[in-house]
Parts: sequence; C-alpha cells; structure tokens
Amino acid sequence: MKLKDLLEGVPRVRFNGNEREEIQGIAYSSKDVQPDFLFAALKGEKKNGFEFIDEALLNGATAFLSEKPKPKNFEKTWLQASDAREALALCSANFYSQPSQKMKVVGITGTKGKTTITYLLEEILKKSHLLPAVIGTISYRGPSLKISAERTTPEAPDLQRMLAEMLAQGVTHCLIEVSSHALDLRRVLGIGFDIALFTNLSGDHLDYHHTMENYFEAKKRLFFLNHKKKN
Repeated sequence: MKLKDLLEGVPRVRFNGNEREEIQGIAYSSKDVQPDFLFAALKGEKKNGFEFIDEALLNGATAFLSEKPKPKNFEKTWLQASDAREALALCSANFYSQPSQKMKVVGITGTKGKTTITYLLEEILKKSHLLPAVIGTISYRGPSLKISAERTTPEAPDLQRMLAEMLAQGVTHCLIEVSSHALDLRRVLGIGFDIALFTNLSGDHLDYHHTMENYFEAKKRLFFLNHKKKN
C-alpha cells in the first residue's frame, strides 16, 4: 500500500518524505520490522520507541511514525504525529482495508462481566447460524483461530490484522472486549462498532488511571470517540 493511501483520513500528521513509498507492513516493535515496513516509535511506560529507531532501520523500515520531530540528517520518510497512537490505529485500519466495516462488531467494556457476555453472545450467534469470533481476555478465537490472549485488547495493528483474517474466514460478527487501557491508548480507533455495551464500573486499574473519574472517562470513550459505520 502506498504511504499516501495509508494516511488517508489520519489527522494531525506532519509528513516529510516520499508519499508514494510502498509500505509492506506496520510494526510497533523494532524486532518485528521487516523490509519496507512502517515503524511506529511509541512512548511506553518504561521505554520510548524512539530509542529503537536504529534497530528498526537495520531491519529494513522505510518509514517512521513518532511524536518527535525528524532527527537531523535522517534520510528515511518521517511522519510526526500529534498523537502517534491515534495515527497508528487509523493507519492500521487503512492497511487492512477497514475490515470492521465489513462485519458486525460489538464492543464490550466495564470492570467485570465482559468475558461472560462474550461467551453468551457467541453461543446465541452460533445458535442463529451465524459465524462469530471473539477477541478478549481469555483468548482470541474464530473459525480457524484460537490462541491464548496476551492482553484483553491487542495493539491496533494486531487487532486490525485479526479482524482481516477473521473476515477472510467468513466471520459475520466479532465480539471485542475493550479494556480501559485500550481505550486510553487508542487501540480501537478506526473500528466501526455497531453496538457498544457497558457492564459496570468498580474500583480497579487505579494504579494506571489514578482516579475513578479518569477510569470512567476512559470507559466512556467507547461510546463517543470511535469511528462509526459509514453509510
């Protein structure tokens, strides 16, 4: 996919380089970079992806996404975003051809009960002769996929890749457990949710959110900050 197509609809990105660059994949870990990949240098809790630009370059990255300005004398294409995680999520949706727009997607958030609801809905959909898939706390599973979950809601490139694979397998409905971390870190931006469900809110994850108000605001984003289905 050409870089200019990857960036379609992605706001607040300053472009410096070749917009006709062919992008073969997207990675947020320098170890996963392959030739002609876009590397997203994200700021983490302990480390900053900016520190791994040299490794990504050695592995063949051809374009770089960061909130920092382009380094001096850096020759590769550089994308400076106001919010790198927002840009990564929207680029990932574009790269995988917006798979969520071609199936029904249900997002479930709340402190407790998300996993139970996915199991209940999954069985209801199966009994209705539909083909559901689930991305959640226990596992990521579909017709030809079942793997233990590393986290409740995957990072945006992984999430969009899974949706694309599930769509290719004929999935009609995807049930996604959406954690407060995922909402705060923009992982589900670019997903068109048909239905958003809220279970409950109780004191949890305050080591990350610090206050119940912050925790609630993160959960609320599922209903107000996500891309909706196109008409």
